[in-house]
Amino acid sequence: MNYFNLAINIPLEYLIIREVLLRYVSKETLTINDKKFLYPLEYFDKSDLSLTDKISPDDQIRFYLSDRVSRKVAELAKKISDSGVNVISILAQSSTYPIVNDFIQALYRMGVSVILIADYAVVNEFKLTENEVKLTKEIIRWEFGNVDILHDYIKMIINSGDIYSADHLIEHCLTCFDNYERSHANLIGTIKNCLNKPIEAEYYYLKSKESGDALSIVKANYALSMLYLRHHKANKLNLEKGRYFLQEAYDLIKLGKLDYLGQDKKNFYSVFNRNGYGLVLFRDGHSEEAIKLLNWGIKQLSDGDSMQHYMHRSVIIYNICLCYKWLGRYDEAIIYFNQLLEIDYTFPEYHLELAMCYYEKGDMTSYIEKINNALSVSPLHSDSHYHLSIELSSSEDDILAEKHARLAWEISGDSITAYNYAHILSLNNNYKMLHRLMQKTSVFLIPEWLILQAENIAQYSDKEAFNYLLECQRIFPEHHLINKNIEMLRV
Repeated sequence: MNYFNLAINIPLEYLIIREVLLRYVSKETLTINDKKFLYPLEYFDKSDLSLTDKISPDDQIRFYLSDRVSRKVAELAKKISDSGVNVISILAQSSTYPIVNDFIQALYRMGVSVILIADYAVVNEFKLTENEVKLTKEIIRWEFGNVDILHDYIKMIINSGDIYSADHLIEHCLTCFDNYERSHANLIGTIKNCLNKPIEAEYYYLKSKESGDALSIVKANYALSMLYLRHHKANKLNLEKGRYFLQEAYDLIKLGKLDYLGQDKKNFYSVFNRNGYGLVLFRDGHSEEAIKLLNWGIKQLSDGDSMQHYMHRSVIIYNICLCYKWLGRYDEAIIYFNQLLEIDYTFPEYHLELAMCYYEKGDMTSYIEKINNALSVSPLHSDSHYHLSIELSSSEDDILAEKHARLAWEISGDSITAYNYAHILSLNNNYKMLHRLMQKTSVFLIPEWLILQAENIAQYSDKEAFNYLLECQRIFPEHHLINKNIEMLRV
């Protein structure tokens, strides 16, 4: 039986990307982070991963969001690009799947053409792991499949970062098993939130509370509070609702409703809740109180040796760092960031956040050093390449700045990195590449981007550039840079 063909129709999106990647790149060149994403059901030594990435599915409290998944598949696309391949083929039916589409778009940014085909013979030779075969068998059994086996695999795939394949599997379980929604509503809500669907997430979190079980309510209320404090669209954010959900859960804990778990686990959920309340205090303008509360949480966890406690301790320290940054107390933020790096050195975002503290202090030598530290643990970290390109450009090292700006855009693909790359190309008078970039990038209706387009047009016709800027002026009549460029061309 061709289990690969069955699996890609589930679809298991990471598997589709793995099959394409291994046609052009040796498995031996994959990093430990690559393997974690591409082989989510397999057990291997993950000790070199960051704390966030090596923690078990049952202990995970920091999940991939959709933009991070997009960047991860772009990093995999970069391996194909760097191998010198110019054209690849992908099954047409796969191209509409979310992260496969992200993969294709990343290849496009990197100059690799993608041909969509109806089928190809190589799929008949591609082997799944034993666990993937087992998962596929349970899927094709539909309502006769083993829901417990499926759910364990779902948690492993979520933990690997492929939240889209996890969502496909969840939708299958919701269709086939009547009790699945009620039994696993909290996890379903988490996935929907990771996919930037906070309204759906709220439905499932509220559904999770319906059991009346105290632990389910405590977990769901924390997630609900984060929706109203962070994840909902701006018009639905509500500080008081966030406060309410956290306090309702904390009252249950104080009433002893979680005592049956034992002191260690009860402490964990208490601290988890108060960590959330620290965000309420922070948003309410009480940063000092938030810092005190977060430090209290660290002390409560100090005797816990479980990976979950260890992970949560790092999250709390990170939140303290952000509070000090917000207050402009960068020396104190730096102290805590260094503590954080002692716990989890291989998480690149911590290095970059530390770098930003040095930037605010005006210590550019340390700023660049810390960015390079981030790139040493994650060579394709888009945000680090972006910030480094800006600093190099300000130092008039525009050639090296262009290299880093391009990498940032290739991995991220967003409007910010695109504009930064375009701006540096214009500084280098690299209008040929700027023209190519504009062909690969959606038109962003911001004045600065429009001015760059006019600059590109001016390379072959001042008159057309002048007329283009007049059109821009009609949209942004008061924009001084548009008006200034018009006057320059008028002369």
